[in-house]
Amino acid sequence: MLKLKNVSKKFDEKEVLSDLNTSFSNTGISIIVGINGSGKTTLLNLITTLIKPDSGTIFIDENPLGSQRYKSEIFYIPSDFYLPEYMTGEEYFLLISKVYSNNFVYNKNYFYFLAEKFDLKSFLEKTIETYSYG
Repeated sequence: MLKLKNVSKKFDEKEVLSDLNTSFSNTGISIIVGINGSGKTTLLNLITTLIKPDSGTIFIDENPLGSQRYKSEIFYIPSDFYLPEYMTGEEYFLLISKVYSNNFVYNKNYFYFLAEKFDLKSFLEKTIETYSYG
């Protein structure tokens, strides 16, 4: 379960979130709805550790924000997602794997086995700039 306790965030003098207390279940779907400027993106950026709260705590199953266990439980793709187009699929996978795990051990044979199972093998050695985003 994702829990936010007394979470606040300001940008300059504008308070975007103030003493927010909420939780999201591990099951089902949660929807965050609000008008422009209400803090939806700020909330997602806090939950995904892109920014830090000014105060309060955020946990996933009692694992604190920023811990390795917390990071392994969450993934977020923003609408303005950047992919380094000069990297191959395999290089990008290795980069992301190292970001999310300090003890990641790369097994190339197993990686290629999985890529083949999901029909992705042809993308591993091509640069991202050649991919279709459709």
